[in-house]
Amino acid sequence: MSTEPEKVAPPVEAPVAEPEKGLRHRKQTEIIPPYQVPRPAKFNHSPALIYFVAALSMAGLFAVTTTPGSLYSLAKPG
Repeated sequence: MSTEPEKVAPPVEAPVAEPEKGLRHRKQTEIIPPYQVPRPAKFNHSPALIYFVAALSMAGLFAVTTTPGSLYSLAKPG
């Protein structure tokens, strides 16, 4: 009485939807009110966003580290 181990099927990869050919290179546009001329709306300011987040993080870290010292100097007599 030999029992064979159950055979396990390999996992099946999920199908990946490919973008439509016509929509892949289309740019979004925005209308500027005074001129009513469509202009391309591109977001290319990600380095500025990264710099802003880093600067805000450093300012928060500085505030967290200096607050105890300030409170200690205010609490001690003299």
